[in-house]
Amino acid sequence: MNDKVITSYGGTLNAATCVASNHYKDIYVILDNGHGEETPGKRSPDGRFREYSYARLIVSKIADRLKQLGIQYTILVPETTDVPLQERVIRANRIHRTQNTLGKTVILLSIHNNASGNGEWKSARGWSAYTTRGVTESDKVAQCLYEAAHEILDPKKIQIRKDTSDGDEDIESNFYILSKSSMPAVLTENFFQDNKLDVEYLESEQGKKDIVDIHINGIKKYIKLKFGK
Repeated sequence: MNDKVITSYGGTLNAATCVASNHYKDIYVILDNGHGEETPGKRSPDGRFREYSYARLIVSKIADRLKQLGIQYTILVPETTDVPLQERVIRANRIHRTQNTLGKTVILLSIHNNASGNGEWKSARGWSAYTTRGVTESDKVAQCLYEAAHEILDPKKIQIRKDTSDGDEDIESNFYILSKSSMPAVLTENFFQDNKLDVEYLESEQGKKDIVDIHINGIKKYIKLKFGK
């Protein structure tokens, strides 16, 4: 008898958007939940924590908050399967073209959990965000997310991972979803699924709230930076 318990965080996501409030009428957010239920790895060493499921939960919570604020959004991958990166980019760029013709600034946030090993518990911990290499508008979105992360995590002495060698905090890597998307795009790595302390925090109600707040507050900071409101 297999008595292993696998924590499940969410079912099918609703890809519908909301009606924009007048205050936030100029912004549009694409939410990408990383990976699918059949993706190899992408789980804690004991198999209890599954990245695809957790990312979907966080995306659903971010979407709920955006809807409350009247910020329009689309969940890029409502399926539970691992939609290929090329298809994700096609979807995102199609949304960007449509919303751009309506005069909206579109940003993409890809939500993930990090890992430092290959099936074993490791010591690496912390939150981080990635952009493509070079100076782009994505850097501004990422810095707003970092500011929000510092406000929430620094008082709790929770680690934030960063690379300041180029004058900002985001880590640069040409991940496909970032380099091929036509809009500013940031990939967040929300703590490590192969660190026991990080998994404990991720599964706590406070941890879930903090991660959602980082993204929502970061989006609001970018809106203020971009539009002065």
